[in-house]
Amino acid sequence: MDVFQTARQVSAEEACLRYTGVKPVLRGRRAWCRCPLHGEKTASCSFSDGLFYCFGCHRGGSSVDFVSALFGVPIREAAQKICTDFHVCVTGSGVPRAKPRLSRAEVERAIAALDTIFVGYLRWCNLRLNEFAADAADERKEQALYLLLKERERAAMISEELLNAPYERQAELLAQHAHWAQITKKQLQEYAARTGERYWGENA
Repeated sequence: MDVFQTARQVSAEEACLRYTGVKPVLRGRRAWCRCPLHGEKTASCSFSDGLFYCFGCHRGGSSVDFVSALFGVPIREAAQKICTDFHVCVTGSGVPRAKPRLSRAEVERAIAALDTIFVGYLRWCNLRLNEFAADAADERKEQALYLLLKERERAAMISEELLNAPYERQAELLAQHAHWAQITKKQLQEYAARTGERYWGENA
């Protein structure tokens, strides 16, 4: 597992307790507390399935997102901090990597194009999260909110790794996510056509 997968073994609720001293209280299907990420008088920060979402400041995600927002650090640094502080070890896959077929220049161009799709997808996720949060009393929308949080976090972590990984790993990631990128770009284009918005860069 890489550093992000390893850090995600620690739940957002555990991270909240360790780094803020606040223990979320179970109420109904979720645990709640006053959001440590912004000042508030009522408990609007919820925890479920290892994730968190604040209905006040609309931040959400895994323990990595929580620590990143709490300390104001990039998500990679947040993931490394969790692994160190919770004494969880990062392990390799043990699978030898194939030699990349793309040149470094081709990889750089492909990364630039894929990253704009990731950015567009994350912006779309944030819009949808706000829509779901506005009607969280609906159980189906509440479930959709947490599913979307997982998808957003996964995309953010892949994007982060893509931008910071060695060349060989970058080529590997491009091959793994090429199909996802094609489908997602098409969906974003269709959504943009319906709404008149644009959610990706000119190079996508």
